[in-house]
Amino acid sequence: MGNDYKIIYEDVRLDEVKDLIALLEKSLTILNINGANGIALSAPQLGINKKAAIIRVNNFSLNLINSNIDVGFYKCSFNNESTVTDINKSFNTERFKEIVVSNMVYPKRFIATGIIAVAIQQQIDFFNHITLQDRINNE
Repeated sequence: MGNDYKIIYEDVRLDEVKDLIALLEKSLTILNINGANGIALSAPQLGINKKAAIIRVNNFSLNLINSNIDVGFYKCSFNNESTVTDINKSFNTERFKEIVVSNMVYPKRFIATGIIAVAIQQQIDFFNHITLQDRINNE
């Protein structure tokens, strides 16, 4: 019999936010120094059982804490999606172009589009045990 249990990712407490964000930023920086070229990282990717993630693109910074996607619009194919924790693999996936997100920290509720929407969807997928392989577009 296999080991079929899944870790349940816990909500982040308000007093944990600052330290988790700092750890994620430091880890993303180290991964990028080592060639990952990533824009996002979640706590589950580091083996931390919390619903926290960051997105850093140029001067744009977003912290995802206990986030959920409320609704998505305009499903489409996204080519060569990858993750910083496995930079040698990329997949053609299906994602929404636009999403409405609920978040514990500012911004509390917002609309995201384009690459930011894709990055958010991937990070929230990590909270729900959904992998890139689960999102493969077979068309």
